[in-house]
Amino acid sequence: MAKSYEILRSLPATGPMYIPISNGITYISDFSEGFIVKFFKSGGDEWVGNFKLGLKQFSAVFELDKSNVLIIAGGAGYVMSAEQEVPLSFLNINYCNGFQTPDGRVILHNDIEITVIEPDGSFWISGRISIDGLTITTVEHNIIKGQYSDHNRNWGWFDFTLNIDTKETTGIQYNLDESPMQKKFWWKIW
Repeated sequence: MAKSYEILRSLPATGPMYIPISNGITYISDFSEGFIVKFFKSGGDEWVGNFKLGLKQFSAVFELDKSNVLIIAGGAGYVMSAEQEVPLSFLNINYCNGFQTPDGRVILHNDIEITVIEPDGSFWISGRISIDGLTITTVEHNIIKGQYSDHNRNWGWFDFTLNIDTKETTGIQYNLDESPMQKKFWWKIW
């Protein structure tokens, strides 16, 4: 089966005008070149999408199912169909890295949480794992192993696991309610 997309190095100099794809947040930089993907419709037509970049350097395309792909453009996630020139849905704008598992799931992470996207396009987000940094080291038997940064108490990197089937974690000591960043009332001195 032929792919429904092709990653381009730059905007084409000839042919139909590209279609700007944005995540809904508008900046002046929206009018510059982003992550460029050419799509091939089932009827033989093609179109080029200029995807607005997110806040990171990570860009990739993952096939979700027969008709949908996940575009990561500079950390910003867009679920797309080659047949439609608008996103089916938006994800976060700050993904640092990601990969696809043998069963078709896409695992993405930013600095604080992990997103798991199922082949049908549905997804779930782990919730906050870290204050400001995490990395995935391995995935075996649907268990994500990684490290998270904890500068709140211990100033270091600590191991954690996340079962992507049961959504259970181990090794995570971070708790937003215990964080010194929790909200304080202005009239309380201590």
